[in-house]
Amino acid sequence: MNASTPLPTTPESLFALLHGQRGREEDVALLCADGSMTQALAARFGTVRVLRTAEGWQLLGAGEARLLARPCRGGSWCREILLLAAGRVRLRARTVIPADAQCLQRAVRRLGDRPLMDLLFLGRRLRPGVARTQRCFGRDRDGNLARVTLFTVAGEPLLLRETLADERAPANVAPGV
Repeated sequence: MNASTPLPTTPESLFALLHGQRGREEDVALLCADGSMTQALAARFGTVRVLRTAEGWQLLGAGEARLLARPCRGGSWCREILLLAAGRVRLRARTVIPADAQCLQRAVRRLGDRPLMDLLFLGRRLRPGVARTQRCFGRDRDGNLARVTLFTVAGEPLLLRETLADERAPANVAPGV
């Protein structure tokens, strides 16, 4: 693209330009939202429920270690959740906090089944002391749209990977869960 070519005007076309991939415009708009993904999903689908699927110490993946600037060999506190709305899994998320970010680990452990937005956002704005330092977009191994965001909370790093669930895939959560 040369300097005189205008930038695309829709999130989908911008995403396609930046990543050579297409997605449904409303899904791309969700990923590009500045605020909380939970709030964006609630605006689109109604009530959103958090279902924790895993929480505890895990080894960092190579990409996570690189983004957090930590060695792979160290463990990190990880929290994995599903966001459910309108009877389906809409989003899979993984939060990673390095071992040396102890204050942040305690705060995330206290969330329980509440969304991470309760820690990071006040309404649609980031809380004081929270900064978004890096964000990238792409697709996961299954081709689902994803974003990875690196935050600092009171100077401690928090890595958040969010992947939109494929709407064609069957919901893999029991109705009563």
